[in-house]
Amino acid sequence: MLTVISAGIIGIIFRLALCYDAFNDGLMTYYTQSDALQSLLFHPNYLLENIRENIFRSHHTNNSNPLITVLMEKLLNAAPNLNHEVVLTLAAIIMDIMIAIQLYKLAKAYTEMKYDHSTYESDLENIMNPRIHPINAERQVLFGMRFEDNNPQTRGIFCNANLPFICSMAYFLNPLTIITSACGIASIQGIVVLLIVMSMHFAITGNANKSGLCLALLVQLDVYHVIFLIPLAIIWMQGYEFQSQKLKGKRPSWHFYAVCFSFWYMVSTISALILFGWSFSSFLQSFNLTKNFEDVYPNIGMDWYFLINTFARYKDYFIVLCSGFLFLFCIPLLVRFYKYPLEMMIMFLLLKAIFHPLPTVIDVFLVVGIISIARRTVARMSIYSLICLLALPVPIGLYIVDYDLWLKSGSGNANYMFFQCLAYNLFVGLILLDFMASTLNRDKALVLTEKQNREVSLESTSTDAGANNDSNIDDAKKED
Repeated sequence: MLTVISAGIIGIIFRLALCYDAFNDGLMTYYTQSDALQSLLFHPNYLLENIRENIFRSHHTNNSNPLITVLMEKLLNAAPNLNHEVVLTLAAIIMDIMIAIQLYKLAKAYTEMKYDHSTYESDLENIMNPRIHPINAERQVLFGMRFEDNNPQTRGIFCNANLPFICSMAYFLNPLTIITSACGIASIQGIVVLLIVMSMHFAITGNANKSGLCLALLVQLDVYHVIFLIPLAIIWMQGYEFQSQKLKGKRPSWHFYAVCFSFWYMVSTISALILFGWSFSSFLQSFNLTKNFEDVYPNIGMDWYFLINTFARYKDYFIVLCSGFLFLFCIPLLVRFYKYPLEMMIMFLLLKAIFHPLPTVIDVFLVVGIISIARRTVARMSIYSLICLLALPVPIGLYIVDYDLWLKSGSGNANYMFFQCLAYNLFVGLILLDFMASTLNRDKALVLTEKQNREVSLESTSTDAGANNDSNIDDAKKED
């Protein structure tokens, strides 16, 4: 615990120092507040500058505003004399601290949870063939002799005692997350990250009500988050089963979680329509996925480049195709990885980081912390995923350079930025594919071990039956 507190204090000090430098025009301000870094780290819909612009346009046009703009207008008008940039920057630092705490609780709750499938998997690993076992001799330093091993002499780096620290600090001490929250650019996108982590934590602890509320708020902010509904429902089923051992005969259903989500979504919508004056046309517009392509800024994704190179008569087709591309992966992954909801949630987060029209690098670095919880899959991943992860700073750095070459000095062109975006998304995609393949290999190893164990049991049973028959024959001969 002392290590966690010390690392947390270090992260807070870095954030406060950077925040002080930002509002006093210090040495780092020119770099941390550059347009290139802003397009890399911030979702444009959550920037205070863009929110103020949307508020201004709504007063002079008939444009429909998203819910977050309506709420922020109320808050800004309630405290007009405050320095909103300073307040939101300090709020972003506080949200980062809350995210780190929730990640710590998430990892701790997951390591303490023992549901049927985890017990089944742990038992099979004890008799698994060493050739298909996830922990080989080379990886015992990372994972120990067993995943649940808490012996200080034999446990690995990713043991139960260290996992909450690794999960939380992988996000909290990341340099880019520090810059995002403390560079002085006012934004409220930390709310999205916080709600994602809270929804996972509450689902694991078996609280469908709070998890459904967090997911409902996420969908209000961005309808793409609805893809997390089924994975969170299955995680809740496992967590609720662990919390309520009396329900062994009556399994919980994911329908209850869906009802909780639907209830809170309707409550939040009706409250916004009645209390905050949100218009019904704006509510209907929130389901329009194509609106993300109306003002596409250059970002670390690739849709902006394809859009500017698409012929005008094909743009509507392109927008409809790309806006729904993320949903094409949901049903196949749900069918194949139904037994692994946490891993499925990680896959959806990575897919969102690749195929969302307005992605940020924070989407990926959030997964870097959460992925450490899925140790049994990570243990089967190849070294190439680590290489891709360590290679991510290269396209990120070149993206910043090429951004200025193209949009500032004019000596470059859009192709320079696109190739860095392509390399970045290729690295993330390779990590995703390796994670999927490792989860498949994990499932195949369990099926194979169970089959072999069943065959051994049948052989031993037939051997025992044959021995009994022989003994009965001998007894009969003696009686004769």
